[in-house]
Amino acid sequence: MCQEELRRTAAQVDLVAFFQLYNAKWEELRKSKTLTSVMLCEMPWPIFQQGCTSPDDITRRSMEEFIFHPLRPGSNIKSRKDRLKAEVLRFHPDKFNSHIVRKLRECDREKAIEIAGEVARILTNMMTEEIQREKGE
Repeated sequence: MCQEELRRTAAQVDLVAFFQLYNAKWEELRKSKTLTSVMLCEMPWPIFQQGCTSPDDITRRSMEEFIFHPLRPGSNIKSRKDRLKAEVLRFHPDKFNSHIVRKLRECDREKAIEIAGEVARILTNMMTEEIQREKGE
């Protein structure tokens, strides 16, 4: 195996690990009854950039790259619409604000609500377009 192939393989392994960490963090957020001090920079946002601390860090393009990445687990069996739906459920304001926000540090909660709101708006637009695409409009 040449150096370039080794680098490419290592990058793919890193990406798969990143997706696994993202899913594990969501599982912990969803299931834990005791979390109360998660830092904003530790939150799993649907982008590759780590340490997101502002709605300005979220773009539609960065979310599309993450959500539809071919190495993301399930990408070969889930439709684009199903992948979007899973993220919509995570970031829906009612669910996020009532179940997830309280697990963050008090000082990070307001900013997390802002970021999640931006994520939810982008996801809603993406889902609307996906539904229209499926209908052939």
